[in-house]
Amino acid sequence: MKLSVKTDISDQECAELLSKAPDLSPQEYVILQQYLHQIGRPFRTYTDIPHPEYSLVLPPVAKRPLDITAGEHTYSCFSSHSGNSSIQFHDRFTQTLHTGFIHTILQLPLEGVLQSFLLVQEHLALPLSEEQKAPYIQYPELMTRIVNAAPSSKVFIIEPHHIITHLTTLYQPQGSYGIPFDTYVVCWALNRGRR
Repeated sequence: MKLSVKTDISDQECAELLSKAPDLSPQEYVILQQYLHQIGRPFRTYTDIPHPEYSLVLPPVAKRPLDITAGEHTYSCFSSHSGNSSIQFHDRFTQTLHTGFIHTILQLPLEGVLQSFLLVQEHLALPLSEEQKAPYIQYPELMTRIVNAAPSSKVFIIEPHHIITHLTTLYQPQGSYGIPFDTYVVCWALNRGRR
């Protein structure tokens, strides 16, 4: 089932969703709350009781869809569809572009709206000495680079509107281009300058 990115939700739908949704891990809860605070949404921790009247409280649970549709594009978790999980995205805090794999999609009701958040593992950059073994760094017009296939420990939390484009990815086994570990070649030319 394809889920939309942002949808108004009734109180009854909200209660039903929260009653069936799995728990957020402590790490997910903290990173989501920090993100919300950074964008000016002061959600309180659900364990910080008593809550003042009319305070915003971040639920400890969220739906975990395997994919979402934003506009005309479907984005998936890496565990569901590795190709649809590889994206280029905008970091709203540093105004920089990054590439990575969508690790987790979270959907939860906030202020009467079902909202989607994506936890994205950034692609792990190669040391320059290794990256230069592949030709891509010499041809920036290809909009391509080679990255380590090992998962990065750096996780971004983004919203679907921060996605610039899907990436094409090509797995390269250890030894490709003389690089002593597995890599991915990632290309963001699918964007074609639209965003």
